[in-house]
Amino acid sequence: MDRNKKMVTFAVMSIFFVAMGIGTITPAIQNIAEAFPEIDFNTILLVSTLPSLFIIPSTALSGMLAGNKIGYRTLVITGLLLFIAGGAAPAFMNDFASILISRAVFGIGLGIIAPLGNALVLRLFEGQARANMLGIGGVVMNIGGIAFQMLGAILCSINWRYAFFGHLLGIISLLIVLFMLPEPEKQEQAAGVKVKMPFGVYILSILFGML
Repeated sequence: MDRNKKMVTFAVMSIFFVAMGIGTITPAIQNIAEAFPEIDFNTILLVSTLPSLFIIPSTALSGMLAGNKIGYRTLVITGLLLFIAGGAAPAFMNDFASILISRAVFGIGLGIIAPLGNALVLRLFEGQARANMLGIGGVVMNIGGIAFQMLGAILCSINWRYAFFGHLLGIISLLIVLFMLPEPEKQEQAAGVKVKMPFGVYILSILFGML
């Protein structure tokens, strides 16, 4: 593999790495509940669950726009900026409603990022290399989830606010994308050919939304 291909691979893997960053503050839930004793615990749990609700529509929107209306790099960078800013901002907040708003922003950012790792693999690699990258991407994504959650656990043992700083790990991915990720060539759709979304995709989306 030449140096340029290695850089592209590294950049794409950095996107997979942050895709499971939603679990970063899960270990800090009890600490956050103790910091806001006047708020019902079920409401406190929204800090962890609210982003998931915003991931769903932003993932769908990102998938529709990527490579069509907006470039892949632009979407990845936008998603990472929202991931970092929305993820870390609650560390500086005392108002719980503001924390939830930041978590929503974080969810939007993560939703934008979520489909782009696989999309970039399909655009930038071919044949067996593509299959290998998709498999490795899944492994890296889970490694990232473990890393983010462990970092959040370590930081929250110092102070509940610090757990949110775990999202700053996304800065590394942002820098890698900025300097190493190329914009895939735009593929023109054949005239008169319409690509239809398989019906099963809608069913799965509805089921995931309900879940």
